[in-house]
Amino acid sequence: MTVTDPASGEVLGTVPDAGVSETRRGIEAASLAFDAISRTTANERAKWLRDLGTAIMDNQMPLAELLTRESPKPGARSR
Repeated sequence: MTVTDPASGEVLGTVPDAGVSETRRGIEAASLAFDAISRTTANERAKWLRDLGTAIMDNQMPLAELLTRESPKPGARSR
């Protein structure tokens, strides 16, 4: 499936158009991931979430640009 910039019509990229079998595989993978993460300690999960938050903030501008280009949102709102 093609993702376009609604303002210019420019193609930003493509994403898979998942069907039933891909959806089932995704659900199975999520279930396995949940089982694995549920065996970690609260401290380990907290560290993972802090690291994820840091990664998001470190990439705030590119993420905001992508969000702005794929949806009709102003840049300040995307950030």
